[in-house]
Amino acid sequence: MRPRTSGRSTTAPRLLTALITAAALAVGGAPAHAATTAPTDLGMGVTYTHPCRVGPDRIISHTQTPTLKSRVLGESGTTAFEYALREGTVDEPGADLLVLTDELIPVGSHSMVTVPAGVLSHGGFYTWRVRTPGGEWSSPCEFEVDSVKPDAPLVSSTDYPETGDHGGPDVPGTFTFRPGGPELPVAYDWGFSADVTSAVPASPDGTATVTTVPRWAGGNTLFVRAVDRAGNPSPFTGYSFDVTPAQPVPPQFPLTELHRYGFNETEGATTADSITGTTTTLPGGVTRVPGRTDTKRFLNLDGTAAITAPTTGPRGDQPFTVTAWARPTDLTAGGAVVVLGDPSAPLASLGYQASTGKWFATGTGGTATAFNPTPANRWAFLVAVHDHTTGTVTLYVNGVKQNSAPWTPTATTATSLVAGEGWKGDLDDVRVFSGAARLNELRLAHNNTFHN
Repeated sequence: MRPRTSGRSTTAPRLLTALITAAALAVGGAPAHAATTAPTDLGMGVTYTHPCRVGPDRIISHTQTPTLKSRVLGESGTTAFEYALREGTVDEPGADLLVLTDELIPVGSHSMVTVPAGVLSHGGFYTWRVRTPGGEWSSPCEFEVDSVKPDAPLVSSTDYPETGDHGGPDVPGTFTFRPGGPELPVAYDWGFSADVTSAVPASPDGTATVTTVPRWAGGNTLFVRAVDRAGNPSPFTGYSFDVTPAQPVPPQFPLTELHRYGFNETEGATTADSITGTTTTLPGGVTRVPGRTDTKRFLNLDGTAAITAPTTGPRGDQPFTVTAWARPTDLTAGGAVVVLGDPSAPLASLGYQASTGKWFATGTGGTATAFNPTPANRWAFLVAVHDHTTGTVTLYVNGVKQNSAPWTPTATTATSLVAGEGWKGDLDDVRVFSGAARLNELRLAHNNTFHN
């Protein structure tokens, strides 16, 4: 089968060919050290070089003025390079077009020549070889020219059509990309701004689908462009659609603070719950440490003692949130910063796991760990959110969501809170809430607390 040769003729005018050839061969004198071996490292491109190929996987050039590249290895000195270009492929050669010469190139360095404008045509197939004067010709290289950008793509969506309000800010939708002309793209770039953030490969028929969540309620615009096999991008298509605003739903379980231990007493052997007023005795192995202001304190625990305080809930079949600030001083010793309920069968616990070197949160159905290892001697704001609607316990560290684990609801009501079970480090600001805290509420609590 003959290669495709659509577009205008690929034969350069004979006068142009003669002028370029004569000028190329007349440049300079003989090289300082002529090399006789055939050049190697053949390729096309300047910043990124596409290696020489022939056959169906030949290079596809996006420009009609590509750069040809090669080099020879040998002794020191300089040499010249002669690049011979012709129409057609190795199997079906056409007319010779021109010879380009590159002079005084240090041996071992790359030679580069650029094909002048007016020689190549869109849709044409070409072959080139290179040699040093009097040396052997290199193996051939083929390329095809595809210098025309594809048409802007067509975009559609049944989930988010262009008219009317649909979906919601958190409701994903599927969008379909199609060719805008006869050329079939190999990929599509897309995103919610002209600075595209994602790419998707096209199927053999040139189409592609993506599923994504809108940016916000109201007007959204998805920007999409097609990319052809030579890397040519099309103009952008802006697909505009409207998203139905989310309707506020009063929470079934509003976030309500049940207990707070700030440990800010200046002296004495007890600490108070500032929500309920209940006092709890501090055991041995617990030391008060002055904070950064005269009214602020936190506790240091040596790993042998724990603080046990009564609670008025929450229940295991309802959502709740536990928070604490913690700073480990010994990463070889794991411990629970907070345990809600009986430590032998806790409703929830929050702490540090020495075996993994990470913060963790547990519920009645599993353990969720942090993404990254825990650093020593650094405060962290830890949160465990138990959500009965999703059946999960989710760990947050410094306001950033980490992993989740299954949570099996139970009708058990927590009657005690244990702070510092086996914990070796600093502890402060332990709080218990009914209700599953949302991300903005967690970040607000993180930003407004002392150790931040």
